[in-house]
Amino acid sequence: MGYFLLALEAHHIMASLLVWAWMFLFGHLVWATGFMFLIFWPWDHESTPLPNLILWRDKPVALSIVQARLVGLAHFSVGYIFTYATFLIASTEKKRQKLEQKYHSICRSSKKEISKVSSLSDKWEIYGKLQSLPQNSAPTCLHRCYFLTGRPRANYRDFGLSQHILREMIHACLLPGATRSS
Repeated sequence: MGYFLLALEAHHIMASLLVWAWMFLFGHLVWATGFMFLIFWPWDHESTPLPNLILWRDKPVALSIVQARLVGLAHFSVGYIFTYATFLIASTEKKRQKLEQKYHSICRSSKKEISKVSSLSDKWEIYGKLQSLPQNSAPTCLHRCYFLTGRPRANYRDFGLSQHILREMIHACLLPGATRSS
């Protein structure tokens, strides 16, 4: 499957490439001193599970020091290059969120009307209005996705991380106090 470059501003791409080159040359110094990487990531930081964003030059950089170190790891070099499939997953999830916000009040008010109305014919009319709404506008269609790759499954709410990323972080000793059972 081919790769494509997300159409973003050129200075963000150059800044991230410079940081990755610096990481490649001086990565051992970074881990020895515990310095935290600052990389531009195009997140929707309003929908992230953790409220404590680290800002650098008034832009959201990382959610926490642990996740910033995770971004600094060499084998997590996702950056600005995505496969087309992951881009489609992320874009459909954004569409679902917009639809859910748009039709939330209509759905809630019509459900309240159903409980108040006593005649069966009026209830059927209201049910018809509910069924005429788009299917992706239902709140059950939304997924809690991993912030870096957009993976919609096996996510932990407490960490905001995917299952395999959390396991690799435990192996790399990035989560203090966490041990593996296997």
